[in-house]
Amino acid sequence: KGSHAARPHEGIDPIVISAEIISRLQSIVSRQTKPSESVVISVTQMHGGNTWNVIPETAYLEGTVRTLKEEIRQTIQGKIERVIKGITATYGAEGELVWHAGPPSVNNDSDWTNFARHIAESNGYKVVEVEPTSGGEDFAFYQQSIRGAFVNIGVSGEYGLHHPKYTLNEEAILPAAYYFADLAEQALNKLYVDAIAKDFEPS
Repeated sequence: KGSHAARPHEGIDPIVISAEIISRLQSIVSRQTKPSESVVISVTQMHGGNTWNVIPETAYLEGTVRTLKEEIRQTIQGKIERVIKGITATYGAEGELVWHAGPPSVNNDSDWTNFARHIAESNGYKVVEVEPTSGGEDFAFYQQSIRGAFVNIGVSGEYGLHHPKYTLNEEAILPAAYYFADLAEQALNKLYVDAIAKDFEPS
């Protein structure tokens, strides 16, 4: 409920409510999740009002949730809804959560990971084992149906992905193309050999 900024008692302030929701969402990470589990809740947009002396009627928040385990991921939506409903009810406001499920976590198959590493090393590439990250990757949808391995190609540079000054090191394109071409060819050979071997297995 909007009101004049000088008479906040006549309205229901969605800016104050939004600020409290943003702050309280972090308690899901710090107080409702085991410290050993990885959960990130980031509010990345907040829109409300259009002038300095009027309390608006509505506010809009947007953000993202990242986890490494599917079972934890399934519980976060309900916890966020409880925070929103509880805080808005306290102020006599209404809140709604619109949830768009993103991709699940990438879970590399150990056999294909070792295979991809072997092909890289045989081509003279330096292989680095990366730490698990909360970056989103829709390759994970493939892994729900077939075993696979996701490979990052390092291109160095001063700025990381999504940074406004990020510039792709174009010298990495050709070596990466060679690697993936060889990886695809060798993987097809492996699948063919494995299929032939399976045909000759005693039943």
